[in-house]
Amino acid sequence: MTTPRVEIDYKKSEKAVLAVLKALGVRYQVEEEESATAENPSPSGDKWFLDPENMAKVKAGIADVEAGRTKAYSLTPVIGRAESTKKTVSFIKSYINNVSMR
Repeated sequence: MTTPRVEIDYKKSEKAVLAVLKALGVRYQVEEEESATAENPSPSGDKWFLDPENMAKVKAGIADVEAGRTKAYSLTPVIGRAESTKKTVSFIKSYINNVSMR
């Protein structure tokens, strides 16, 4: 008997691998790392959240929000400018086509 060890970083991949093993009739046992599941707030198990520096930045950001040191922005003005730019480009293209046809 052979016992392979597989390390999977993402829950979606884990589900796929387990489905294949089940379909093949292979016996398997799932062992989860305690630290990864206990401390990792990411639903996908992303290891980025296990880095203490990254989590310090996340916690600092949460503290900033709670202390009112953040500002919300809207994309509405940017989208409006983009629509305006599209119309301008369309107008210029139309003008060039009309001039070149004369």
